[in-house]
Amino acid sequence: MYRILTLEEARSGALRQFHEYWRLKRGDRTLPSKSDIDPADIKDILPYVIIADVFDRPLRIRYRLVGTEIVKLRGREFTGRWLHEAQWNPVFLERVLAEYRTVIDERRPLMGVDDLYPANGPALAYEWGTFPLADDGERVTHCLAIEDPREIDRAQLLARSPVAHSSAKPKS
Repeated sequence: MYRILTLEEARSGALRQFHEYWRLKRGDRTLPSKSDIDPADIKDILPYVIIADVFDRPLRIRYRLVGTEIVKLRGREFTGRWLHEAQWNPVFLERVLAEYRTVIDERRPLMGVDDLYPANGPALAYEWGTFPLADDGERVTHCLAIEDPREIDRAQLLARSPVAHSSAKPKS
């Protein structure tokens, strides 16, 4: 059920809350830095957060921190691992790389909805967002991602959402 979302379409309170926080921390710069993000300010969403180091040209992503709820839902710990070492299925890996490429090139957050297949239990819908961070305010050096399954009704989404697989770019 993969689909790119606009901020207005996002139902996740965590995504909306963090988007506003990210925007405020950015100020008049293109991007906020990782040091602008204070974990105490976002403690209620930390279990759903991934912080990744971004290396561009060639694109490589290292998971610096993976929240406890994400680890539980995914059924594995991947903190400290490289994206290509995390043993994701090839379709998911290609999609995630395209999403990171979009975030890096366009220097803006990207949000969407997808299915999550937990280690124990039925498929869940979750909303995700990837937010670029830049040590110098310009070049993306880190991303903060949120994966939030808490407010999503999968059956309702399946009834109303067309599936989009081919691009990480939202519809205009």
